[in-house]
Amino acid sequence: MTTDPLPAPGAPTGLTVDSSSYDSVSLSWTPADTFEDGFEVLRDEGGVEISIANLAAGTSTYDDNSVSPDTTYSYRIQASNSSGDSFSN
Repeated sequence: MTTDPLPAPGAPTGLTVDSSSYDSVSLSWTPADTFEDGFEVLRDEGGVEISIANLAAGTSTYDDNSVSPDTTYSYRIQASNSSGDSFSN
């Protein structure tokens, strides 16, 4: 008996960033479906993207408490499972 492979997860949508605090950034997003095994939070600073957190499936928020004042960051959320990855905006 063969089983159909698990589809790759949908890309998280609606990523919002709240940087109203000088020493933390709050992220929130909407998971696209229930196929993800988890999420990875990616942060870019000056053209270098690094992974800053691995989160459980169903998670939709993260607080980045490792930021420096007066520094510009950009973020992406990666949904993953055994069939592949999908990225937020």
